[in-house]
Amino acid sequence: MREILFKAQRADGKGWVEGFYYQAKQKKTTQHFIIYSSGFKEVKVIPETVCQFTGLTDKNGTNIFEGDEIQKSNGDKYIVEYNKETASFVFNYQGLKIHFTNSAQFTVTGNIHDK
Repeated sequence: MREILFKAQRADGKGWVEGFYYQAKQKKTTQHFIIYSSGFKEVKVIPETVCQFTGLTDKNGTNIFEGDEIQKSNGDKYIVEYNKETASFVFNYQGLKIHFTNSAQFTVTGNIHDK
């Protein structure tokens, strides 16, 4: 069974946080939070940066999330995207959307939101 996990940039500007994502609607506004996996503390996050875990890890054991920039051992760079048509995560290489199940040849090098 795949772990359901999210990451997002903290609204206070103190980096990224991983855990369980939820929204709290209050009158006319919606607040977005991630609850830490450890300690069950909630942190307000920037909703545009919420990324879901793909269920894959790179060659260093780092979780691969939607929006991550990854690099193959031969130097090719990919962006991890969710494909609505196939209801799956794909690695986008110059417009070509590729499905991978073996991510051991990749390294997470960044995220589209960090630029």
